[in-house]
This record gives sequence, C-alpha cells and structure tokens, in this order.
Amino acid sequence: MSTPVADADSFRAAADWALRTRAGLRCVAFLALASVFVTGLCFIGYWLVGRLGGLPIHVPLAIGIGAESAGALAATMLMARIDGRRLRDFGWRRRDWQGDLLLGLATGSIILALLMVALAGLSAVSLAPALGATGAVLFHAAFYAVLMLCVAFAEESLLRGYALVMLARCLSFWPAALLLSTLFSLLHGFNSGETPAGLVAVGLFGLVLAYSYRRTGSLWFAGGLHAGWDFTQTFVFGVPDSGVVLPGGLLRPQFHGPPWLTGGSVGPEGSVLLPLALALAVLVLETVVRRRTGGETPGPS
Repeated sequence: MSTPVADADSFRAAADWALRTRAGLRCVAFLALASVFVTGLCFIGYWLVGRLGGLPIHVPLAIGIGAESAGALAATMLMARIDGRRLRDFGWRRRDWQGDLLLGLATGSIILALLMVALAGLSAVSLAPALGATGAVLFHAAFYAVLMLCVAFAEESLLRGYALVMLARCLSFWPAALLLSTLFSLLHGFNSGETPAGLVAVGLFGLVLAYSYRRTGSLWFAGGLHAGWDFTQTFVFGVPDSGVVLPGGLLRPQFHGPPWLTGGSVGPEGSVLLPLALALAVLVLETVVRRRTGGETPGPS
C-alpha cells in the first residue's frame, strides 16, 4: 500500500514532467511558427523584388533580413501573449538595455579587430584600403550597421530568446543552449563558403551568446556582441562573415596563411584563434556582471 509521502512524490514528479513537456512543446511551436512567418515574409518580399527586377544586391539582402527580424518578433510576441507574458520577459527588457547593447557592440568590434591584428602579426593576412567614393563608403557603413543590428535581433530572438527560455525549462540550461547552438550552426551550413570548422565556430559563438543571456538576464549584450562582430567583419575589414562575402568593405584583405589559421572561405571566425577571442568576450562579460550583481545569475537556468 502506498504511503502519503510516496503519493506526494509521485504527484510532484508527474507535475514536473508535465511542465517540462509543455515547455518543450512550446519551444517547438515557437520555432515552427517563426519558420512559417519568416518563410512567408521572404516569399512576399522576394516576389516583389522579382517583379521589379534589376535591383542591387542590397535590396534582396535587406528584405531577407527584414523578414527574419519581423518573423522572429511576431512569433515571440504571439507566443508571449499566449503565455500571458511580454516581449521583455524573453530577453528584451528595458532596464540597462543601452549600456548592455553598447558594451556588446564595443566588445564584438574590439575582439574581432584584435583577432585580425593577431592574424596580421602572424603574416597570415594583409590589409589595404578599398578604393571607393566617400558617398559609397558612408552608405555601406550605415547600411551594414542597420543590417547587422537586424541580423543580431532576429537570430537572438529566434535561438536565444523564447526558445531558450522554454527549452531550458524542459531540459535545463546547458542542454538547451547546446541544442539551439547546434541548430544555429546547422542553419549557417547553407552559406556557400561555410566549412565544418566554420560550423563548429558558429556553434561555440552561439554558446557564448546563450551564456551571456544567462549571466545578464537579457539579450542586449548578446545582440550587441553579435552585431559588432558581424559589422566589423563585413564593413571594416571586408572579410567573409560565416562564408558570406558582401561588397563595400572599408579594407581589402588578402589571406596568406593556411585555412586553419586564417579561417579561409569562412572568414576569421573559422580561425583556430577563435576560442581565444571568445574567451576574451566571456572575460568582459564576467567582469561586468560581477560588478553589477555580485555574481548572481538572473537569466534562464
């Protein structure tokens, strides 16, 4: 015959299992919903581009990233509404957002620049100014600044916002972060210049971004780190970004070293030096969080 204590333990275990299962299903529903929104918006946008024809690469690029951002926002808001929550409950809080964003932007830009300086010091890369009109340089600077902020907002919302919160409730934080970082990596596998080493690098970068949410309780630092890194690769140094090369870089790079050092077609994030750059980002994050909170963990756990 069962005892009241055993019955209570069984009830708690069943209730915990139900809550975890529900959270996991909501994560899957969110990702499916976001995929539908993004695909639909991309289809509409690219159909319009096809109808107009003859447009520069910047237009379809902006449409694709805009669709991803809008789809991620719509899916997050809808699922948050179903849960009786708000957008800021899934990473986009208002408190301290400016400071976290600016710190992330500075950190991402500086560590990428340090990585390039290290490669130049090892004679693995040389850089020369790209010749272009001042107006074109200013246009590309503004365009890539906005574009990379939108990329960061979209990808952090999709894979480090609602999905991470729900999956962490289902599996705990690190298994959830690992699964979503793996998905983050696999999605980059569609880029033409990606390699297996590059995909591993993307996964590691995703883990650092997820960890920053756990430590700060928001996605603003992660978004800034992501955007600053991408902007500095694409515009400042003109190097491939996860295998994608875009026009209008401020500098023109030439790689001389082996792909394992330079990153090859992936860009510097595929370099064997990447873990050092990510470790520096984590050091900055830990220093700031400990000064602010005394080491508490306000994000998903």
